[in-house]
Amino acid sequence: MTVAVAGIAATAVFTATAHAAPVPAADAKPLSPAAQAAALIEKYTGTSDVVQSTPTAGGTLQAVTAVDEGRRTVTAPATAHGTVRSTAPDGGSIGIGLPSSGSVSGTKTDGGTIVYTGAAKDADLAVQPTAQGVRSLIVINSAAAAKEYRFDLDLPDGAVTEQHEDGTVTVSKGDEILGTFAAPWAKDSEGAAVPTTYRVEDGSLVQTVAFDEDTAFPVVADPSWWDQTKYLAKCGAAVAAVLISFAPAGSSIKVVRAVALFKKYGAKKTASIIWRFVNGKRVGSAEREAVKAFIGITAISSACKK
Repeated sequence: MTVAVAGIAATAVFTATAHAAPVPAADAKPLSPAAQAAALIEKYTGTSDVVQSTPTAGGTLQAVTAVDEGRRTVTAPATAHGTVRSTAPDGGSIGIGLPSSGSVSGTKTDGGTIVYTGAAKDADLAVQPTAQGVRSLIVINSAAAAKEYRFDLDLPDGAVTEQHEDGTVTVSKGDEILGTFAAPWAKDSEGAAVPTTYRVEDGSLVQTVAFDEDTAFPVVADPSWWDQTKYLAKCGAAVAAVLISFAPAGSSIKVVRAVALFKKYGAKKTASIIWRFVNGKRVGSAEREAVKAFIGITAISSACKK
């Protein structure tokens, strides 16, 4: 299924009781609602890949990661009515509107999670900027809460999404993969899997988590948006070097044919095709055979691995 839309990652965290969190010691200062929500979220997501953000003059919170290609920036809105925006080193930007019913201000907690307490009915919202993209989260505070959450998506003109059999959703523009929503997963408090799915509908990414009366709360669902800029730059550079030289000395006829095909495509399109192949996505039969030959080249296999 290919739909012209836009996107970032959406994550949902479901709890049976309001802000369930470890009970503090008797002499400890009670955690704020935002800190309680963050503690629950971070129990499941961890914080090792969370990038700390700093406030801007406009009230947003901005997290910047330096990479070889430049700077990757995630901007969390000042209030839950805003849009989370992830900007790649090449300037490409994707955004996601939070499913908020209130204009609640965001609070950054010690672990780097940004929480919008009570921003939706019986729910808190949160954002975690990461080194590779961003997670948008929901903490639902009762089993009676909604099972579906709609995130309005925003991509550059011409960008499309494609949903795959493994549950992932890729976002591309022309021949270039911009990024990926990882396959959604959800687990209850006892570690049992809870059914969860995506669908792309009317310009939104909709996540459904099918908890029921037998589910042990809290339930955590964690789809993540991954920016592919770094992969494509590294793989594309290796591809370009091979295409310039046409084919390594002593190459098989299959490699020579692969180089001839990919020379017509160019390095960026070829890198995107290789990315799709190594991640188990559908590619054309001619491209599939060419990639199989191409990744036998040491420089390509090293730079373009999954």
